[in-house]
Amino acid sequence: MAIKKIKSARARNILGQLMDEAFYKGNDFIIEKGRKPMAVIIPFDEYKRIKRMREEDFKVFDEIWEAQKGVKVKDVEKDISEAIKEVRLKNKK
Repeated sequence: MAIKKIKSARARNILGQLMDEAFYKGNDFIIEKGRKPMAVIIPFDEYKRIKRMREEDFKVFDEIWEAQKGVKVKDVEKDISEAIKEVRLKNKK
């Protein structure tokens, strides 16, 4: 698998070729406009893998949010402040 940079004007002219190389060879393409990376063409299986990983990662956030329902922000801030003080005291020793 290779990562190739390509200018957007060229990518427009050879889009079919880029799609074939991504699908059949597993190549990734960074599409640049000027010198700025603007988009990426990757194999569809890689996209599905990334999407699945992202959904799994966000499930963790959802679980944290659910577990913290009803907790007051002031209580959280107080707990954080106390935890920081404890760590700083331990580090001074």
